[in-house]
Amino acid sequence: MEEQQAMERLEALKKEIARHDRLYYVLDNPEISDYQYDQLMKELLAIEEAFPHLLTADSPSQRVGGEPLKQFESYTHRNPLLSLMNAYGTDDLREFHQRICSDLGTEHIEYAVEYKSMVSLLHFTMRTAS
Repeated sequence: MEEQQAMERLEALKKEIARHDRLYYVLDNPEISDYQYDQLMKELLAIEEAFPHLLTADSPSQRVGGEPLKQFESYTHRNPLLSLMNAYGTDDLREFHQRICSDLGTEHIEYAVEYKSMVSLLHFTMRTAS
């Protein structure tokens, strides 16, 4: 990809991702799946890696999420919520498990999976051996 093409695609991706952020976070009306969104971000990150001088402060790669809906209450979790980091298969889940075990210094972790519309959330409880 030539630099001019990269610049044009990067600007298009920024606009498209911003649009989907607004649909998801502000209007609670997503038009694409999480996987499709992740693919847009993956493409944006690849261009920024190939052309680092095109990286700007307004890039979606430089921020997290968007403005939450006003109807959501703020909540502080007693334990940190840990991310699967865009897991799409069993290898990703195994990698997540190894990372969590390493971070927490234990192999004694129980997982409970709960399906939600639009997203799958993975909740787990760590129990140490007595």
